[in-house]
Amino acid sequence: MIGHTELNEELLRIANNELRGDAFSVTGQLHRAFVRLAEHSGVVWQNRMAFFLAAASAMRQILADRQRKTGANTFVTLADDLPGNTFALVALNSALDQLAKHDEQQARLVELRYFGGLSFEETAEALGLTPEAAKKVWISARVFLKRTTA
Repeated sequence: MIGHTELNEELLRIANNELRGDAFSVTGQLHRAFVRLAEHSGVVWQNRMAFFLAAASAMRQILADRQRKTGANTFVTLADDLPGNTFALVALNSALDQLAKHDEQQARLVELRYFGGLSFEETAEALGLTPEAAKKVWISARVFLKRTTA
């Protein structure tokens, strides 16, 4: 089991990563993430990575909900070194929903990499892939997202 302190530190790291340069309260984001995770009462994460799968999804929903409420035109940059990796958050969220219907693994990988702030190694571990395979899945996912959001 994961301790409360470790979860708090990790969610704060995730929130800080996602909200860099944003005036929106990181503490507020952290609390929202915990509320979202607590809504799944009775869920016991078998390990750290299972928790991060849930946390990344919660962070995605928190940021998308915030975007819809404020109406601000927020853009997100996916963490990689390839050109053309900036997307409007609303379009990215919709494209991820479409991607999940097409390839759940690709959608989960994007959530973990961007919304969870995990490295390729951590993402690969969470999805049961090698880091090299995770990078290939990432590239395929980006192609789908770019085509879908264009």
